[in-house]
Amino acid sequence: MTTILQASKQASKQASKQASKQASKQADSFRDDINGLRAWAVVAVVLYHFGVPGFAGGFVGVDVFFIISGYLMTRIIVSGLENGRFDLWQFYLARGKRIVPALVMLCALLLGLGWFALPGPDYRQLATHSISSLLFISNIKYWREAGYFDTASHEKWLLHTWSLSVEWQFYLLLPLVLWAVWRWRPAAKTLLVALLLGLAASLALSVVATPWKPSAAFYLLPTRAWEMLSGGLVFLLLRERLPSVVISRLLEIIGLAMIALSVAVFSKDTPWPGSSALLPVAGATLVLIAARSGSFWTGSRIAQWLGNNSYSVYLWHWPCVVALVYLEKQHDPLAITLAIALSLLLGEISYRWVETPARHKRFSWSAGRTAFALVAVIALVALPAAWIRAENGVMEGRLPAAVEKLAQGALDRNPRRGECIVNPAAALIIPECRYGSGKLAAIVAGDSHAASVVRSVEASLPGRQGEVLDWTMSGCPMALGAWRKDRFCSEFVQFALDRHNSIDRHVPLIIVNRTTVYATGGNEASSPRPAVSFSHAAVSKSDDQHLAAYRDALVRTSCEFARQRPVYLLRPIPEMGRDVPSFARKMLWTG
Repeated sequence: MTTILQASKQASKQASKQASKQASKQADSFRDDINGLRAWAVVAVVLYHFGVPGFAGGFVGVDVFFIISGYLMTRIIVSGLENGRFDLWQFYLARGKRIVPALVMLCALLLGLGWFALPGPDYRQLATHSISSLLFISNIKYWREAGYFDTASHEKWLLHTWSLSVEWQFYLLLPLVLWAVWRWRPAAKTLLVALLLGLAASLALSVVATPWKPSAAFYLLPTRAWEMLSGGLVFLLLRERLPSVVISRLLEIIGLAMIALSVAVFSKDTPWPGSSALLPVAGATLVLIAARSGSFWTGSRIAQWLGNNSYSVYLWHWPCVVALVYLEKQHDPLAITLAIALSLLLGEISYRWVETPARHKRFSWSAGRTAFALVAVIALVALPAAWIRAENGVMEGRLPAAVEKLAQGALDRNPRRGECIVNPAAALIIPECRYGSGKLAAIVAGDSHAASVVRSVEASLPGRQGEVLDWTMSGCPMALGAWRKDRFCSEFVQFALDRHNSIDRHVPLIIVNRTTVYATGGNEASSPRPAVSFSHAAVSKSDDQHLAAYRDALVRTSCEFARQRPVYLLRPIPEMGRDVPSFARKMLWTG
């Protein structure tokens, strides 16, 4: 009887192991549902960037790409570790062959076209961004510049490469972490726990950082890793258990509906990623769990074609968007339609003639030769880009002199700006910059607008004799009680009040504030709400109470200064709603 029971248990284990192998084999094979999900993602992103109505939240397509990448990379790494055949070097080379060639081609062609079309400042920016993209640090570069949803973002030809940098950084770290965990305790459950801990930490950081440091949360890996780890968890949890046909179909429909709902209800005003990103992430993971081959939604020929071309289409669509903005055609329906068609055509060409040959077996080289080739093609573009950057994009005879002169107007700014304006993110250190020479003649205090006009005050002094004292902090009005969670506004204003007591009473004070953004939020797409509050809590919208608080604080501060010296308040500087030097040279260049 015991023998029979043992034989039964052995047979059960053997059947279970066989089923596990079968499920694992199915998971490792090509999945047209994943390829079709890529199509959904790229369509959402492309139509969002071209401003097509109904796709205000299309940026969630990038989150879907992240989940797919996490799933596929975890599958490759874990399968290799379990088989004892994982090669870290080959893993990196495979990723390089997949990503680098098409990216290099894009950067090279943009730099070539830029030689004939972009004036100095724009060409230098393109060269700088090309280098950061090719080194896969562009997400860090853009984080330190303006936000993803800002108007200025539509003048950055390679802005979309931030997501490639995030993925590449993930590719670098994930295999190292999983390999280390596997060496410590080689078991799938251990890997599962490691991914769960990483996901929980990254998600918590994303939720906390998104309202606090929105640009960093959007661009940087630590707040995005949880999305890719979600895909990895799907592989580890469900590779040995596939849902029934009915459940699979239901999961796919629900998952795709969640992604579609995200595209429809979210917008550039939604804090991202944070907790809001849970909706499209959950939707994409449900589609991965469903694993429906030949589905109507993901298995059609169109979906498979878009899925195959998704990377190249993603690469080329954004330069087409920027070109429309450059030509002032971003609201022209016919121009938008042609640009979308051009994106698909360029994507097909890139996929057929760049992506596919780079990965084809007939072109397989040794690991050393492959690595050398990848580094070489990157250097062939990065080194000329470095030269363009060093020359500030200005090469004699490249463009008409009048166009270059207008474009250089964008660089007409205080050369001591970085030295003299207080860094709001650093400790409160007031440099007290002085301009001119001789006896102190005026004090300029306020935010970055004050820093922009301080040299004009210097130039306006009678006979240009005397000194001008500069007290400026970006994003902080000269108003008592002004509060921003990422600035030292109150401390800065108090410093100015304390410091002015030791200065000659006859020296006038000129207060310059960007009043609009503090009162109503201004015309910045990234700042739809007032930039400061007077209650130590963020203000969601401007109302009579907020306006009264700002008015009272401004009057009270000005009167406090006026007890000892003449005080002048400069009216808000008119904001044109567009980059004037850039617009002027575009008009001249296009006739």
